[in-house]
Amino acid sequence: MAAGINEHPLYAEAANEKGLSIEGLYFSENACYFDEASFRLNLPLIDLHWMISDKTECTVVEQVKDRLKIYQNDAGVLTNNPPFDYHLAI
Repeated sequence: MAAGINEHPLYAEAANEKGLSIEGLYFSENACYFDEASFRLNLPLIDLHWMISDKTECTVVEQVKDRLKIYQNDAGVLTNNPPFDYHLAI
């Protein structure tokens, strides 16, 4: 699924013919971007975290208050909220 501004695609979900996929899920009140972060088309930043996967691996990427966090995701699933490390602790 994507939207576009001029010739710039803005993807929320995408997959290619080799099986590489990415999904952006809503991460309300948990995503934290630094003030320097800006999109060159002056669009607002959207609170998302990402799951990137292929046939063999799955990774979660979250930008939270203290830093960028990257997790190996053996379950291969991601929810909108809470942060991924909460699910690892259960």
